[in-house]
Amino acid sequence: MKKTLIFAVVLIFLTGCYKIESNVSTVDSSDSLMSSLDSATVVYDVDSSLLDSETVNGDINNNPADSIKISLITYDDALAVNTSEGWRKFLKDNPGYKNKEEINEKIIRAEVNEITNDKNTGEMPSAEKIGNTKTSKSKMIIENDTSCDLTIRYSGPDAKRITIAPNSKGTVDLGSGNYTVAASACGYNYAGSEALSGNYSVVYYISTVRY
Repeated sequence: MKKTLIFAVVLIFLTGCYKIESNVSTVDSSDSLMSSLDSATVVYDVDSSLLDSETVNGDINNNPADSIKISLITYDDALAVNTSEGWRKFLKDNPGYKNKEEINEKIIRAEVNEITNDKNTGEMPSAEKIGNTKTSKSKMIIENDTSCDLTIRYSGPDAKRITIAPNSKGTVDLGSGNYTVAASACGYNYAGSEALSGNYSVVYYISTVRY
């Protein structure tokens, strides 16, 4: 009887140990399960956010091509914004647009407006007229006396842009009339105006003033 009791106690003790180990094992597997659920939740959140963005304007869009079309900018969109960035995106989104010259002119005019309206834009000198003749066509002879590429934009009867290498000359033909001019060189922008009616010459250089 005594031996049997001891055996029963030992058996109960072992059974208790087994339950404890079993519980510990269950907790570990639960932690592992929770980790898996956390990972799954991250993926689900991403998917649900995508679904939310697709259903803002109505039913879920099942065609990826249609989703891309939604972000394309139209001519009217670009015209409403009327920025150089907007017109560039229009050309990128509509590579088959026939009148690309028209859009390039709009980009130039927008760049001139943006540079002119920037409070950090400096002043640029006016060109010197060569001779006294007045013609319907004007020619501008430009010398770049800077150490950087010089880009000059003209917005008026015509819209043109010319880039001249350092220590080089360039020529641009324009219809006579009043122009707003914007230039960029060495990370700086400059703006001015010209009343053109003939041939002109100008030298651009950058001077540093220390106070």
